[in-house]
Amino acid sequence: MHPTPQEPTMAPRPESLSDLAWQRMLSQLASTDSEGGSRSGHPQLSSLRLSQWPGWEAVSRQPDDRWVYLYEQTQERLAQHDRKKKGALQQGVFYTPESMARYLVEQTLGVFLKQQYQAIEAAFLAGQVDEAHAFIDEVQAVKLIDPACGTGVFLVVALRCLSEFYRQLRQEFPTLTIRGNAQFAVRHQLYGIDLDPLSVAITECRLFQWASQLDGQSALPESFTGCPHLVTADTLNASPFPDRHWQFIVGNPPFVSEVRKQAGRFKALQNSDFYQPKMDLCDAFTAWAIRHLQPNGQLAYVLPIYWMQRTSSEPLRRVLWEKGQFLQLWRFGDSPVFQNAPGHHPSLLIWQKARFHPEDDPENVGNGSRQPIQWGTAQTLENLSESCLSVACIFRDARSGKLLVGEKQAIHLLHRLSGLPPLIPEKAIQQGLVLPQGRLKKSDWQQQPSPFQARFSPEAGIFLLTDAEVTALDFNDFERALLKPYFGPSGFLPFQGFQQSEALYQLIYTDSAARKTIAENPERYSNLRAHLEGFAPVLTSAFKPYGLHRPRQSRWFESTCKLLCPRQVLRPALAMVEAPAYVSEGFYVLHPENSGQGHFWTALLNSALGWFWFYHQKRKGQRLQIDKDVLRVFPQPPLVTQEPMDALLKISQRLAHPVSTAHRKILLHKLNEQVFQLYQCTPAEAALVTTAYNAMGFESE
Repeated sequence: MHPTPQEPTMAPRPESLSDLAWQRMLSQLASTDSEGGSRSGHPQLSSLRLSQWPGWEAVSRQPDDRWVYLYEQTQERLAQHDRKKKGALQQGVFYTPESMARYLVEQTLGVFLKQQYQAIEAAFLAGQVDEAHAFIDEVQAVKLIDPACGTGVFLVVALRCLSEFYRQLRQEFPTLTIRGNAQFAVRHQLYGIDLDPLSVAITECRLFQWASQLDGQSALPESFTGCPHLVTADTLNASPFPDRHWQFIVGNPPFVSEVRKQAGRFKALQNSDFYQPKMDLCDAFTAWAIRHLQPNGQLAYVLPIYWMQRTSSEPLRRVLWEKGQFLQLWRFGDSPVFQNAPGHHPSLLIWQKARFHPEDDPENVGNGSRQPIQWGTAQTLENLSESCLSVACIFRDARSGKLLVGEKQAIHLLHRLSGLPPLIPEKAIQQGLVLPQGRLKKSDWQQQPSPFQARFSPEAGIFLLTDAEVTALDFNDFERALLKPYFGPSGFLPFQGFQQSEALYQLIYTDSAARKTIAENPERYSNLRAHLEGFAPVLTSAFKPYGLHRPRQSRWFESTCKLLCPRQVLRPALAMVEAPAYVSEGFYVLHPENSGQGHFWTALLNSALGWFWFYHQKRKGQRLQIDKDVLRVFPQPPLVTQEPMDALLKISQRLAHPVSTAHRKILLHKLNEQVFQLYQCTPAEAALVTTAYNAMGFESE
C-alpha cells in the first residue's frame, strides 16, 4: 500500500482581470495582516479575507486549488517586476510544482506509511492486535513540518497521504481502533511556518477544505478549530516551535544569497556556527532542519544545486556528512524547473539524520569518505520516478569540503586525484575585471529623466567604448593613454584564444593611480571627466565616477606570458595569450612562470581528464563553472618526467595554431593519452573518462 493522492486541477487566471489589476489587488491583500496576532486565525477569518478576491465565489467551494494557483502566479509576476526594478529578487520565492512536492513527500512520509502498513498487516494476520495498534500509534504520533510553507503544497500532499493511509486501514482492518483521519492530521500532525500572512491564510484554507472533502463531509464540525500549528513567523530568528523536533521536515526554502542586497536578513545568523559570508538563506533553513529533526528523521528539500560546491556552504556540508546519510539526490541539468526563475538550477535532496556505517553497506560503495546514494537526473518533472534512480556514490573532498556524486568507479578516480597536490599556485590565479557598468543598460536608461535620455543613447559606452565613440569623444593623448584593449568571451577557442585580432572595445582603465592622476590634473582629462560625470546617476562603483569597480593590477593583462580561462563553458577552453588583453570577470587569468609551464597547464586542463575533473566540481546546468576555488585544487600529476612533458608541450603548441579537423582530432587523442599516463590512470579509468567525454559530443570536434 502506498497512498497516492489525486492531483488537484489547475486553472488559468480569470480572463476578467487584467494583469495590472490582478497584481494591484494581490499586492494590497498581501500587505494586509490578519486580525488578532501572529496567527492567521480561525479558518472562517481566513476565508473572509480571501473573499475579497474577485471570482472567489466561483472557486471557493471546492478544493481544486485554482485560486491558489492564481495567487502563486501573481506573486511570481510581482517578483519578476521587483527583480527588474531593483536588480535582485528580494524574497527568493519560487512556488514548488505540485509533482515535485508529491515526489518528496511520497519518498519520505509515503515510504514510512507503506512500511507501517505492511507491519500492521503482518501483525494483524498473526493475531497480534496489540502490536498492530502499536504500529498505528507510531503513525499517529508522526509530526511533519514545512518551515517555509508558502501556499502549502507540501502540507496538502502530506495530508492526502495520511488521510489515504487512515482510510485504507479502516477499510481493510475494521476491527482495529483508529483515531486518525484528515482532521486529526491537520490538528496534530502537520505544521507550517511562513513570513507571508496571506500565504499562511491560503494554506489554512486549503487544509480546511481538503480535510472536509477527505473525511467525506460537506463542512467540518464546529469542534474543528482550524490549524493550530500553522503560524506566521520567522522560522530562523523567532521560531514558534523552538523545542520541538519532527520526524519529517520538507519544503522549498527561499533561494536568497547574502550578496543580493539582503544583508539585513542575515544579521541574526552571523553568530551561528554555520554562517559564512555570501551564504544562501536556504543553507540556514537546512541547518535549522538538521537541529530540529528527530534521530532517524528525514529531510526532503528543494535546494539550489550549488550547495554541493559553493564555498559558503562548506560548514553545512560538513554537518550533513558527519551527522547523517544521503539517501537521494536529483539534478535537473539545464531544465527550467522554475519557469520564472532563469539561472536557477534546483536539486532535490533527501537526507536522514543517522550516521552512516561502512559495515552496513553490502556493495562496499562507501567508506570513511564515501557513501552510497540513489542518484537521478531528470530533464522534466515527469521524469521524477524511482525507476530513474541509480545506485551511485557520494564523496566528500577533505581538502575542498565539496561533495562529488557519480558512479562508484568515477568517485574512486576523483578520490585518488583529490589526494594529489595542487598544480597551480593560488597567487598565480586572478579573476578578470568586474565591470557592472561597462556600457549603459537600456533598463537604466529608461529610468533616467528626459535630459539624460536626450544626451545618451540606450546602450551607450561608459567604460567600454567602440572606436567610433572614442573618435566622437575627441580624447587627447593623456586620455588616450588610459585606453586599453578589451576582449569579450565570444570567439575564444581552446589552445588558440581570441579569433579576432582587434579588440572588441577600448577600455577606460582607471585604477587607483589613474584616479589620483585625474583628480590632480583635471585640465588634462577634461573630455574624459565630462564623459564619465555624465553617467554618474547610473554608476554604482564605490570609485565613481572615474574609477573602475574592481580594476585589478594591469600586470595580469599586460603580461606576455598569461593563460586565459573562460569561466562558464561546456568544456575547458584555456589558451596562452601573449598580446595585451583586458578581460571581464567572465575569465580567470593565470600567470605561469614561463611559456613552457603555461603550455603544460593548458594541455592538462584542456584534456578529457581535465574536463572530467571540472565537470564533477562545479557546474551551472551542463556548463562548467571554472572558478578560483576549482582552479586552485586542480591536481598535479603524481610524477612528471621530461619526456611526456615535452610531448604535451609540442602538442599544445601545435594546437595553438589552426589545423585541419582530422589533424586536430589526432593531436587531441595523443594529448589525452599522454595525460592519462601522467596521472597513472588504469585502462578502465581512461575508458570511463573517454566514454563520458565523447558522450558530450566533444570527440568529433
